[in-house]
Amino acid sequence: MINSRFMWLKSSAFVGVFLFIFVLGAIPAFTETLQPTRTQNPDLHNQLKQFRSQAFELRREASVLQSFAPGQLSWRTHTHRLDMIRDHVNDLGKKLAALETVQTDGTEAHQLAIENVRPHLIATAQEVREAYTLVNENRGNVKMQPYTETVNDLYEHAASLYETVDTILDYENARVRLQELELPSPAQGS
Repeated sequence: MINSRFMWLKSSAFVGVFLFIFVLGAIPAFTETLQPTRTQNPDLHNQLKQFRSQAFELRREASVLQSFAPGQLSWRTHTHRLDMIRDHVNDLGKKLAALETVQTDGTEAHQLAIENVRPHLIATAQEVREAYTLVNENRGNVKMQPYTETVNDLYEHAASLYETVDTILDYENARVRLQELELPSPAQGS
């Protein structure tokens, strides 16, 4: 009796391992056929992700500039940070121009992101220009309220730029995840 139980246990284990291996082998084939199309243009999605990353860096640099206490740092420190911000704005402008050329190849969310970042980028560039103007007029302006207000506005526009792209890409990722959940099972697909 013990021998028959042992044989039954061995055969059950063998069948279990066989089914496990079979199912593992079938999963990749099954999932490959059910993967939704993320975007009409995956390269555009990746470009927007890179744009978002640089917009995050722009926001971070603007936050650092905003954190400078008036009068505690030299005008050189302020202009150095403004130079870094200006470089981000210029790079983002080039990336946006490239995105606009392929905008119609993206999903509705991608197109929405591309359309909505331009005003924020332009406003950020204008605030950078205004901050430079104030420093060039008088280096002591970095200690004055007009400069501080300009830097605060610069940060707000940079944050809006990042949040716009981030929110729309989050929406797009959620849409794709939802689409994955709504995929028909193999029985329903027949």
